[in-house]
Amino acid sequence: MFSEELKKLRISRGLTQQELADELKLSRSAIGMYENGERTPDIYMINLIADFFNVSTDSLIGRKVCVQAEGSAVLFPVLNSVCERKKIYDNEIQSDETVEIPRHCLNGEPKENFFVLAVNDDFMYPMFQNGDKVLILKQEEIYEIGAVGAVIYNNSNAVLRKIEYSENEKQIKLIPINPLYPPEIIENKNKEKFHIIGIPKLLIRKFA
Repeated sequence: MFSEELKKLRISRGLTQQELADELKLSRSAIGMYENGERTPDIYMINLIADFFNVSTDSLIGRKVCVQAEGSAVLFPVLNSVCERKKIYDNEIQSDETVEIPRHCLNGEPKENFFVLAVNDDFMYPMFQNGDKVLILKQEEIYEIGAVGAVIYNNSNAVLRKIEYSENEKQIKLIPINPLYPPEIIENKNKEKFHIIGIPKLLIRKFA
């Protein structure tokens, strides 16, 4: 995650939060909120921080990219439209599009524990871009506040969003990383229409 990577980079440089804030022309509290996961910087600031530490934006936001390599591969259909949770868990996804994932990218897990989701919007930019394919590990709970999960809500397309719960769990907040889009609040009976279906493990991206 971005918060963890930022803290590691800052400490590796021997910088205090105040010293890093001075370098980036930010307040110390802003750096503190970034490192605590309370706030996500905009695209401009992510690029600025990546340039300052001389790292890629992919590594800064903790995104893993799976590179196609020689050897055995596993073929997955690509989920890019509405699909019932039961069909995902019963491996009944139907798609005209498929993608090959090198077997070593499954980290020893069986194929049945995964599915591949297509990203069809820019709500999660720059972490995930329109056109990306993401290998999702099937999982029905999120154990870390603010973690990114694959979700289905109100029979809409499966999408990736940051997920936060209120203290009394009466409210669920779906948060885009792209600051151009506001969070979506789910509460009361609408929670019955919300399902977590997995967590992203690997990014599959084609470069022109």
